Formats: sequence, C-alpha cells, structure tokens
Amino acid sequence: MELECELCVDYLNQAKKPGRKAKGIATLVRDEWRHICLIVGPKSKRVSFKIEGIIANIYDRFINEGKATVELHLPGGSYANVLISGAKIDELKVFINTIKTIKTDPVATAELELDAPEDEAMEAPGGK
Repeated sequence: MELECELCVDYLNQAKKPGRKAKGIATLVRDEWRHICLIVGPKSKRVSFKIEGIIANIYDRFINEGKATVELHLPGGSYANVLISGAKIDELKVFINTIKTIKTDPVATAELELDAPEDEAMEAPGGK
C-alpha cells in the first residue's frame, strides 16, 4: 500500500536535526518475517520502521486537508513523528485507517494483504 505525499520525519528526544519536508512515498509492507513496516521518504533516502506495537498516536484532525501525523514510540524511549501532507484525501483515509487497524486489532492485522518491500536505498529501522 503506497501513498504519494510530502513527508517529514521528526525525531523527538534525539540529537538528530528535524527532517525536511520532501515529496516522497509512504509505504506499508511486510518484511521477510511478516512484520508490518512503514517505509517513508523520497526514493533516494527512505527510512523503515517496524510499526507493530510502536504506534503511540495517530493525529488525523486535518485528514480532509490531506494531512495526518503518525507518532511512533521507538526503542530506547524516544519518539518519531511521521508528518504527512499534500496527500490525496481518499488515499490518505485508507492509509490512516489501515494504520489504525494495525494499532488496535492484532487479529485483523494478521490478515492484512501488504506487498513485500522492494530492494531500494533505505536507512536502518529507527532512522539510523
């Protein structure tokens, strides 16, 4: 499942600089161990997060403007906010509803059909 939009990954409680907003793709895929991963960023520099069990909050108040934020609780006690903007509203609603299902219903998550990731330039999980 892919979503074309403008993305920014903002790491909280870390020494990393805030990310810059860039056109890119947010993708939900299953890895080789069947974990669900959120891969975000432009094709040249993508970041992967194994999101099962680390979704802290989903902010979708401005979903009708093509905006949403997914807050992830990373290992080590830090957080990362994935800020989404400029997305097609219908596609964003489906994408966010899928993430809500991953957060709230593990049984339904096991039945989600997601593509395998493509081999691309990607940073390690957590954005290292």
